[in-house]
Amino acid sequence: MPISQEQLDESIVAFHKFVNLLGLSAKATAAVDSDRIRLKVESDDPGRLIGRKGRTLSSIQTLLNNILRKDSDDFPRVLIDVDDYRQERESEGRDDDEAGDADDDDSPREGQSDEAREGRSRRRGGRGRGGRGRDRGPRGEDRGEERREQPPREERREQPPREERREQPPREERREQPPREERREQPPREERREQPPREERREQPPREERREQPPREERREQPPREERREQPPREERREQPPREERREQPPREERREQPPREERREQPPREERREQPPREERREQPPREERREQPAREERREQPPREERREQPPREERREPAARGGSESGDRLRLQVNDAAKEVRMWGEPVKMPLMTSDECRIAAEMIKEYGDIRAELGPSQGGGKQRLILHLNE
Repeated sequence: MPISQEQLDESIVAFHKFVNLLGLSAKATAAVDSDRIRLKVESDDPGRLIGRKGRTLSSIQTLLNNILRKDSDDFPRVLIDVDDYRQERESEGRDDDEAGDADDDDSPREGQSDEAREGRSRRRGGRGRGGRGRDRGPRGEDRGEERREQPPREERREQPPREERREQPPREERREQPPREERREQPPREERREQPPREERREQPPREERREQPPREERREQPPREERREQPPREERREQPPREERREQPPREERREQPPREERREQPPREERREQPPREERREQPPREERREQPAREERREQPPREERREQPPREERREPAARGGSESGDRLRLQVNDAAKEVRMWGEPVKMPLMTSDECRIAAEMIKEYGDIRAELGPSQGGGKQRLILHLNE
């Protein structure tokens, strides 16, 4: 029975619809081959149409023939040839119906040229000698080199038994992760800070006992890592007392509000700061509730800049005149008057000086007259004939 032009067009349309459903692109032309229709197909990715050992091509050909013969049993048989793949196999002496039974060996065959072997390997998506069993991408590219190298099994970190692992919350309750491209870039594994062994790490309290963190968008913005203050090595840091011995902090909402970082007073470098005595040698402070109430910061008298203040003698030299006495009693008295005058100016409240003899009170009163904004009053007499001066700030 002769093959009509309508049957040729019908076979081309059916093939294009089938290929589009597979998500592939190809262009086909039909020709009469004795009592069959031969579809010559050209594609940018012939390896995906042909498949391994030609099985994909054979499956497409079988399904296409079943579709075309569904309404007409006398429809001629359709033979699909992708980039002359069938023609090369026929030249090798293989039957078209046995296309899916061919082996995958790329060894030379009798009567086959080098160009034919090379084209055959290319159509199979790069599956040639040594390509068997490798990880391939969506277009046949090799992804084996992109995989992260795994350490030997005996060097991998030992996992605890499944029943001892930390229970994960349900997927819908987990914290939403930002997209991968918006996450913070991690340094290479070999440049990361070495972690101590798990058994030496500080024990964390249970999750339900930890301090609740504010939402990420409400947290204080951190400066970039390269602009942060450099921390000394862990072994050189000051040892912290155990958590249960530390001073209890008031709740965050009751703490004194701090001014913004850019408005705070600039601190000198750590190496230029005044050396503090050890904690056990410092003067004991009274409890916070017993301390004298301080005026608000905006009500305090403005202090001159530190570089314009009068230079004070070292602390260890201040109390020496009082300890030695004798001819240096005048220096001791001067220090007491200076300290009392500072307190009066700072707080604006009367300040009582220590008990002194009548001569010392007279000398101190003369010294106080040098301060134009401070006056002295003589307090009531105490035992032993001693009195004390009370300093006031002039109105």
